[in-house]
Amino acid sequence: MTYPVREALANARRSAVHLEMRDSYTPDDPEFVRWRSGHRYGNDPARLPDWWGAWRDVVGGATARGVVMRRARIVSEPVTDYIRYEHEAVWERATPHVEYQLA
Repeated sequence: MTYPVREALANARRSAVHLEMRDSYTPDDPEFVRWRSGHRYGNDPARLPDWWGAWRDVVGGATARGVVMRRARIVSEPVTDYIRYEHEAVWERATPHVEYQLA
């Protein structure tokens, strides 16, 4: 299976921007459901699900080549549980090489 985002990052030379505008993506995602029931990973990226490691490797490879990665998210207020989950539970710990901006 090919992943267009991974292929694009593999070919990026200077920068990559990820723009998100949805307040929720997969509300039935098992990890999100676990988070809503109180599960937390703490500050240990090694405890994240295996698939995060593959994504972290892709991001790490791009930034090691000098690619500047940015993630921008347009957030509605009040913030949804899914947005809280992404930022509290997973995303920033899984991809420390990415600059984050909330708008």
